Amino acid sequence: MIKRPRVLLLDEPLAALDKKLRAETQFELKEVQRKLGVTFIIVTHDQDEAMTLADRIAVMNAGKLAQVASPAEIYEQPRSRWVADFIGDVSLIEGRFSAPGLMQTTVGELRARQEGAGVGETVWLALRPEKIALARERPTGDINALAGNVAEIGYRGDRSIYKVRLADRSFMLVALPNAGSRADFKQGDIVWVHWPHEGGVVLTR
Repeated sequence: MIKRPRVLLLDEPLAALDKKLRAETQFELKEVQRKLGVTFIIVTHDQDEAMTLADRIAVMNAGKLAQVASPAEIYEQPRSRWVADFIGDVSLIEGRFSAPGLMQTTVGELRARQEGAGVGETVWLALRPEKIALARERPTGDINALAGNVAEIGYRGDRSIYKVRLADRSFMLVALPNAGSRADFKQGDIVWVHWPHEGGVVLTR
């Protein structure tokens, strides 16, 4: 960095650090980059690290660019199932639109933003775990709701991940904060997963 390069390539710069030190060093690296005003190109296999460090992320699949965008866009608006599955946790539901905004799937009829998909075309609805809620009774209102049972619960400190088995034996992941909600649901409980129509992203590939 003494030579003040216009671009600095960093190949897995934090790979050898333990988790806590790695997290602290990520923010130090961002501060160094801001002070120097040098473009950093960072190669990493750690998705969380990429989301924390980057202004823009290039996701590569088999040597080709799958998507280039900001971290928020990569996470919230992935262009394909591969990108959606590679970055973070996601539930994918396959189906077809039978009418504008109305999607027929193996787990029931769902409403979603069509976003360029044609009627009759095979699509996938991508749902992030934090966009989904759990309830013991079927929720009322204009939302999507599916019945299932809690198959597994993964404790992650600030939140728990619920793996819910649906009628077609597929699974959905639900993330709930551990502020009293974790004790409400136990393994084997019959539950309803529900989310607003705009909570998912429709993917055509």
